[in-house]
Amino acid sequence: MVICTARSRIATQPVAAQWGGHGRQLLAATLWAMRSEEHRRFSLDVATDNPQALSLYASCGFRQVEVYDYHYVPLADPEKSMP
Repeated sequence: MVICTARSRIATQPVAAQWGGHGRQLLAATLWAMRSEEHRRFSLDVATDNPQALSLYASCGFRQVEVYDYHYVPLADPEKSMP
């Protein structure tokens, strides 16, 4: 499990950890900590092609507010990534 605190990013890694309830536990702990610090809002971004995450967040009461596209450049081979 990985927690990144740059703008409150949370994630489970590796992919094998994504089926053990770790994401739900991590989300619950994060929400509990934020509520205890009297935060009033929590938002997240999730890829629309990630049905497991979408299902988890919906089951925890999150609702879709906005959908947007994003683009990335793979950096594995810089020679092929740049025009």
